[in-house]
Amino acid sequence: MIIRHYQAGDEDAQARIYNEAAGGLPGFKPASAAEIARRYQASEPDPAAKFYAERDGALAGYAVFNTNGRISYPWCLPGAQDLRAPLLAAVLAGLSARGVAEAWAAYRADWSVVGDFLTEHRFVVKREMINYIAPL
Repeated sequence: MIIRHYQAGDEDAQARIYNEAAGGLPGFKPASAAEIARRYQASEPDPAAKFYAERDGALAGYAVFNTNGRISYPWCLPGAQDLRAPLLAAVLAGLSARGVAEAWAAYRADWSVVGDFLTEHRFVVKREMINYIAPL
């Protein structure tokens, strides 16, 4: 396993990883390489804030951080879940190296696989949100 930073063209593999890893979760919306590229340009263009795990020469997982402390869940292909902890460690080390004192994540409460992983790795629930909608 190799953990490396973003390289141009990683968006295709990232979309595939996310779509395969999260596809069965409630309310899942598929990602596209174009959407990932747009978000990266807008929010955190620094390649050193994006970590990719390679196994056998192919990308199998990724995790990213923003300089405000927000991290992503380490999304990994089915069968590569053992890469989650090393990806999280890389993201947290990257934040720490920049002097960020606290990491945080925001995900749907019904994505229990994400919540369970984060709480297993010392994250605590800070608050829960409920969204409301009214037809017009």
